[in-house]
Amino acid sequence: MTAKRQHHVWIVEDDELFKQSLEELVEDEESLRLIYSVNSVEKARHGFSYQHAPDVILLDIGLPGMTGIEALPIFKAEFPEVSIIMLTIFDDDDRILEAIQSGADGYLLKRTPGAEIRKGIREV
Repeated sequence: MTAKRQHHVWIVEDDELFKQSLEELVEDEESLRLIYSVNSVEKARHGFSYQHAPDVILLDIGLPGMTGIEALPIFKAEFPEVSIIMLTIFDDDDRILEAIQSGADGYLLKRTPGAEIRKGIREV
């Protein structure tokens, strides 16, 4: 029997409660494996030397310090094959366009139900 490959997921989110919810959501999905979860881009960069490169990064758009949008090209340069889903409270076309132009592969609102977030991860 062949084991299904798990997709390695990183979470970069500064809202601790929402981050914990994302962690639980990822850990409850058999096809996903939570590898790294931090509250800033600066801390996420420490994970570049981690042995498991991410397949998917769930990235908050409005982080303290370096923003998620500023971090997109850095993550894409380090992990060219990674899919990045922006998570945000903002629901405006300018933010969506800016995130996509900066390299985001997907965009979900933080109020998106957990099942839809899982679906978004699988789709990217």
